[in-house]
Amino acid sequence: MRRSWWPLLLVISFLGGCQPVPVKEELPRGLDSGESVEYSNKLVKEGRWEEAISLLEQTRSAYPDAKAVGNTLLKTRRDWRNRKQTLEDLVLIYEADALHKKIPIAEKLFKAQPDSYLLNSRLLIWQQELKSRVDDLLACGSFHMERNLGMAKLCLDLARKIEPGSQTDALYALVKRRERAKETTRQKKQQADAAVSRAEQAKQLALQAEALSEAGNLVGALVTVEGALNLDPQNPDLKPKWLLLKKQVDEQVNSLDAVAERLYREEHLEAAIAAWESALQLSPDSHEILAKLKRARTVLKKLKHLETRGSNPAPIESADSTR
Repeated sequence: MRRSWWPLLLVISFLGGCQPVPVKEELPRGLDSGESVEYSNKLVKEGRWEEAISLLEQTRSAYPDAKAVGNTLLKTRRDWRNRKQTLEDLVLIYEADALHKKIPIAEKLFKAQPDSYLLNSRLLIWQQELKSRVDDLLACGSFHMERNLGMAKLCLDLARKIEPGSQTDALYALVKRRERAKETTRQKKQQADAAVSRAEQAKQLALQAEALSEAGNLVGALVTVEGALNLDPQNPDLKPKWLLLKKQVDEQVNSLDAVAERLYREEHLEAAIAAWESALQLSPDSHEILAKLKRARTVLKKLKHLETRGSNPAPIESADSTR
């Protein structure tokens, strides 16, 4: 059974009798049920739990049919029990940890002064007191197992240090397993949230791609759909859109290439170069288009050079030879 800390607190209060006693604020009167619930919530936020419970009890007596008051009273009582236990367990942890840390120091002092009856008595009392805290620490760990794994871990880790054994080790191992499971769940949720976010971003990019396509910017639409696919590769709608846009871009490239070839053969070099430049903008990675463009520019440069020297231009070589 867990020990109560109220006797110790009473002793502390008695010993500290010279300290000023805080004046209890008088609760407002004449509140209706709704106002009482609201004011009780304010008291809870200020940490004045018992005053909140007292106010709700008085209000329930005055308004027995007010369900909101009864429900708030039950919740406040339950929350206060949990909060009170947490605060008491924090005191337990701090006190047990302090004992656990100072006993080794006292043992060193006693080793240096083995004839000190006072030091020996103090050491024995501390050792017994620390050992007596183990059951409370185990109860603390069990209580917080479902509520606060951090608190449970603190209690059980300290109990395991004070008194290693199968019971403390088993409970501590259980907390660690639950902690790992909780972390796994958190990571899965984080991954799921990230996947939802990526899917939403991909959806927005797909809408942007449609707008670009309708405006005639097929390359921009294609690049945008590729970005959407990188975000959401499992989306069944994106791959067909990408294939359609790729086909349309390839058709435009082939059309411009054919026009450029015809212009090149007809010796309209500048127009052919312009057509191949447009094709290269649509397909920047096309080595074939780039080679034809370089060849046409070289031929045009040579022709202009010959013209400046007054020589007759040489016949134009077909761009097909670049393939």
